[in-house]
Amino acid sequence: VPSCMGQFGMLNNKNQPPREDDIDATSREDMQKYMLVAAKLQAAAPIPSQDAVDLAAVLDALLHDPETKKMVENLQKADGRKASLEAFSDSLTQKEIVESLKQTLDELKALEYLFQDPARAVLEMHKDGMVPENRLKFYKKNPEQLEEDTRKGLYFSFVSLAVAGGFL
Repeated sequence: VPSCMGQFGMLNNKNQPPREDDIDATSREDMQKYMLVAAKLQAAAPIPSQDAVDLAAVLDALLHDPETKKMVENLQKADGRKASLEAFSDSLTQKEIVESLKQTLDELKALEYLFQDPARAVLEMHKDGMVPENRLKFYKKNPEQLEEDTRKGLYFSFVSLAVAGGFL
């Protein structure tokens, strides 16, 4: 959880992602809340317990994040977006939503590892078809922009899935 919490822009008061000590100090009340959400996630899809708790912690943090609150409001009130969100929600089962949330969180966690070498990340993502040919030159010069664009896309996907699944 520590590595993914900072990815959504939720930093502690020192502008650092939460440390393992901070997570260990999580109140029992918070942990009970996470366990309830984790149980709902696991009831919907067969995901490992730790993944369910990680997802629950991120979902809880997103509920309190002002940027995410605005995004959720915009998704739910804009006529065209609301219709698209409803169609998206109707097209997926709860199991598919939970599995997609887990996959998206895994991808966010993988970004930390992938972008330890930004130049190589650009090449690897291009090789996997994730960087269009017309953007390759730009991203080679600006690999941090690829990381930011990828993170934003995954963040939007995660929030959209969470809203569609009724978790936000």
